[in-house]
Amino acid sequence: EWNSFFGRWLAEFARGLSYEDVQNHILNPIHGVWKTTPRLTADLLRGYIFQQVGSIERLSQETHQAWREIATWVLDSDEVHRGVARRYFDRDVDTALGLLVFLEFGTSHLTEKWPHAREFTDVFSAWIERVGHHPDCFSRLLTMLNTPGWVLAPEPMLQWLNTPLGKVAKPDVFWNEHHNARRTAKLLQRVWSSYRERLTSNPALVRIYSQLLDELVVAGQPVAARLREVLENNMDYQHM
Repeated sequence: EWNSFFGRWLAEFARGLSYEDVQNHILNPIHGVWKTTPRLTADLLRGYIFQQVGSIERLSQETHQAWREIATWVLDSDEVHRGVARRYFDRDVDTALGLLVFLEFGTSHLTEKWPHAREFTDVFSAWIERVGHHPDCFSRLLTMLNTPGWVLAPEPMLQWLNTPLGKVAKPDVFWNEHHNARRTAKLLQRVWSSYRERLTSNPALVRIYSQLLDELVVAGQPVAARLREVLENNMDYQHM
C-alpha cells in the first residue's frame, strides 16, 4: 500500500519540479533499482497515469518527457528482452509493461474519452515492436485499442495489429491465448462498421486489412471469413 501511495505522491510532487530535478530526484533513483525492484517503476507509472497522464487537460512537455524516459528504460531492459525470449515476464516487469499502455488487471485505466492517445504513438509503436508478438502483450494491445486507442483507427491501428505477426513463432498459441483471434476479428469488424469508406478508399489499408483477415481465417474465425467476403464484394462494386 505504501509503495502504491508513494508512486502517486511522486508523480504529483513532480508537477512542481523542473525536469532536471525530476530526473535527479525521481527518475534516476527509480531507474537505478529497476533490475532489483521493478515494482517501483510500475508504481511510478501508475502514479503518472492517475496524477498527470490521465488528465483530460493539456499535458505538459515534462509529463511527456518523463513517460518516454520510463518507457525507454523498461523496453530496452534485459528483463524485457529475456521475458520475450522465454515466453513469460517476472510479475513486476509484466505489470510495468501493461501500465505503459495504461492497462492493469486486464482493463484500461483510461477510456475512449481520453484525448491524448495520438501524443503517445511513438511509445505505442516502440512497445509493439519490442513485445507486441508476445500473446499476453498482444491481448493488452487489443484492449488498449478498444478503449483509449480507438481514436487511432483505422491507421495506425491496422498497421500495429499487423506488425507483430511476422515475429510470431507459434501462431496457434498466439491466437488461442486470451481469445486473441476472436477479439481481433471483433475489433476489425468494429473498424469496418465505423471506417468503411476511409478504409476502402486507401489501397494500402485495404491490403493490411485483408492480410489480417487472412490470418484470422486460418485461425478459424468465422467473423473474419464474413468480413473478407464483404470486403471483396465491396471492392468489386467500387471497380464496376
